Amino acid sequence: MDTSPPTGVKIVIAYLSLSMGVGLGNLGLLLLVGYPPGIAYFNLLGSAFIALGIVGLWRMTRWGFWLAIAMGAVGLVSGSYNLAGLIGNFQSIMDFPFFWKVLGIFFLTYGGPVQLIGSILTIAYLYKCRRIFLKHVVTTYP
Repeated sequence: MDTSPPTGVKIVIAYLSLSMGVGLGNLGLLLLVGYPPGIAYFNLLGSAFIALGIVGLWRMTRWGFWLAIAMGAVGLVSGSYNLAGLIGNFQSIMDFPFFWKVLGIFFLTYGGPVQLIGSILTIAYLYKCRRIFLKHVVTTYP
């Protein structure tokens, strides 16, 4: 039996890795600037769950499948929130100096529309190939 996950699962893993990196980068930037932590630590918790989901998807486990679906649903909610923030704060972002303007637009654009589209595609793909995960049972005998 082939131990490597299908190509679609590898693409989902790549997207989740990018999402984890952007979440940790956003957290680091907010702590560097001195922004009050509060909700920013959600990025740290989300990145930890995404890392667990990546391990589960790579090993083709059921819990990895369900965790990736759950993180996709969280991505839908936070992507909608970030999209509303992008629309509401776009004018104030344009008043920043160039570097902070580009950085703010990147984080809000990735966290808004890109996260929404990526979460929708992740959930749709995993729903489409759910039989692979739900029928995959690893049994080991001594």
